[in-house]
Amino acid sequence: MAPLRSLGNPDISPFDDVFAATGKRYNQLYPYVPQGAGAATRGLFGGSYPNNNTIDYITVASAGNATDFGNLTRAVQQAGALASLTRGLWGGGYESGESDTIDYVTITSTGNATDFGNLVTGQHGVAGLSDTTRGVFCGGTVDATMMQYITMASTGNASDFGDSAAASRNNCAGQSHTRGYVAGGNSNQIGYITIQTLGNTTDFGDLSWTMNYGTGQSNATRGLITRGQSDYSVDYITIDTTGNATDFGDTTSYGKEISSMCTSDTRAVRGGGSSPNTNVMDYATIDTTGNFTDFGDLNTTGNSKAATSNGHGGL
Repeated sequence: MAPLRSLGNPDISPFDDVFAATGKRYNQLYPYVPQGAGAATRGLFGGSYPNNNTIDYITVASAGNATDFGNLTRAVQQAGALASLTRGLWGGGYESGESDTIDYVTITSTGNATDFGNLVTGQHGVAGLSDTTRGVFCGGTVDATMMQYITMASTGNASDFGDSAAASRNNCAGQSHTRGYVAGGNSNQIGYITIQTLGNTTDFGDLSWTMNYGTGQSNATRGLITRGQSDYSVDYITIDTTGNATDFGDTTSYGKEISSMCTSDTRAVRGGGSSPNTNVMDYATIDTTGNFTDFGDLNTTGNSKAATSNGHGGL
């Protein structure tokens, strides 16, 4: 009898294979299927400067004004936000001082946030990234190289993940299904991690410019990064490669500094910001290039919000 082909013995004739109809390996027949919410993706914007505890939500696929979701457990600005398929979480930020609080909501419902636990070190100017199970809060004002992680389905305190090669606050982050990246924060550097493996960042490449008080997020393949303080420029990267960023286009002329961004598998929506202070949201199609277009308005005017969604690239 001819030997049976299996995952450990893949090169035997396909005619003796449990997948004989195709002769393909298992991972060719069953590639990774994104689990994000797709067209139903909900984006959340939490906190703001001047400090408030408001959470707004949008349906990313449908342009229009935001709707009230509920409140965070505290009035906060410059927190980091991240999400699983079901939970949205905010960590750190600035209240009357550096905050170590993490709170969470169930994304598909509405209502007030609940306490989750605490960061290792409280700080503001934090960015967030996540896959389906693990969330990582990156950078900040107290220890700008620190990365801290949580298991999103449970509650509890964060643990040390590793260090970012570039000290950064008010940076941005994004993710594919396996890889996370951290970009900018008064620098042009981009570093990456494997989300399920603790450790320090590895060099990815450079932005086209120094990013200061910009924002960004991603779908599973491409990350967008806004320049922030200097102008309305947007760069993009292909997450699962390495290399320097490429020009994407420009945002609208609203809120270029300390805005926040959430994504679906096709669209990025940016909201709030300063210079000028605004409640305007704008959006772009991630896998094309070009300028952002008006989306609608948030319920509160301000900057330093933190945004996330249940359809980002890690899901």
